[in-house]
Amino acid sequence: MALSSKDRSTLRSSSSKKIELINRSNQKFSQRVIKKDSQDSLLLPKRLQTEEYIFIFILLAGVLAIVGLINRRVENALLFALFISGIIIALFFALL
Repeated sequence: MALSSKDRSTLRSSSSKKIELINRSNQKFSQRVIKKDSQDSLLLPKRLQTEEYIFIFILLAGVLAIVGLINRRVENALLFALFISGIIIALFFALL
């Protein structure tokens, strides 16, 4: 069953209108999402992030010092694990 040229043109125009409406709604949605994300992009303010990193470093140094006093082998294993974890995290962020 073949369509006439008039039917084909009607189908094309209606499908192009649908595509245009979908594109418009997608643009409006993405603009709303971008506006919302730009306002709430930071979970913590920059100052608190810096303080948090300092606290984590101090806590890590304290744990390593305590473990180092107890057993040298455990300290070496922890340092090795932290080193490998740091490399994996750096590679992960480099690939993003």
